[in-house]
Amino acid sequence: MEALDAKMEAIMKKLEKLDTIETQLKEVHTRMANFEETISRLESEVKDLKKQKKKLEKKVEEFEECLQYNEDDISDIKRDNKKLENDVSELKKQLMYMESYSRRENLKFFGLPENSDTLDSSNDMEEEPSRQSGTVTSENTREVLYKFLEEQLKIDRPRDKIEFQRVHRLGKPNPLKARPIIARFLRYTDREFVMEQARKHLKKNQNLHVFDDIPKELYDLRKEQIVKLKEARQKGHTAYFSKAHPDKLFVNGKYIAPKQPLE
Repeated sequence: MEALDAKMEAIMKKLEKLDTIETQLKEVHTRMANFEETISRLESEVKDLKKQKKKLEKKVEEFEECLQYNEDDISDIKRDNKKLENDVSELKKQLMYMESYSRRENLKFFGLPENSDTLDSSNDMEEEPSRQSGTVTSENTREVLYKFLEEQLKIDRPRDKIEFQRVHRLGKPNPLKARPIIARFLRYTDREFVMEQARKHLKKNQNLHVFDDIPKELYDLRKEQIVKLKEARQKGHTAYFSKAHPDKLFVNGKYIAPKQPLE
């Protein structure tokens, strides 16, 4: 009887252990279920993140395409602006060439003494006396120029050979400095002859100068080429600026660009 009770007691203990194991298994199953649920939720979140990533990548791609499109537009605009600037610059230069052509019969004379003491009624309209600050300034500018041609440029009887359309001083009277004279010749051949005589006889004179009447912008462009002009002439070459395009230098009939060295 005692042996049976002992067996029963051992069986009961085993059953209690089995209950405990079963309880633990249930807890494990519950944890596993929770874990699987968590994994499933994480997988779902990962899928959502992937979808968001794709959307973001698509937006980035669209933005890059839009940016590239805008960059292309900006590049086109810059190119068009550059072309427009070049066209405007070329147009301005053509207008200066036209203005220079309209002045082709003119020459400017610098350094000729100015006499404002007497009034000569034989002056042209543009040579009439001007009143500055209540004072009258006058001179026979045409006669001053003829005297210069005869004495300084060694032209025989210039009054009989050379005719002017207009002769007058430029700017307002200045008691400290003689104003330049601008003369418009009746004949272009006379203008060229006077210029030739000026080059011949005024080389050593630092006070008297004769220049073409061209726009200041073209004079500034010429300055870049003056050194080449002098260098070419010193070497015995024929060097000159174009009459139609006064800023363009030619040496022995060949155009020399501003940045082009002499051969």
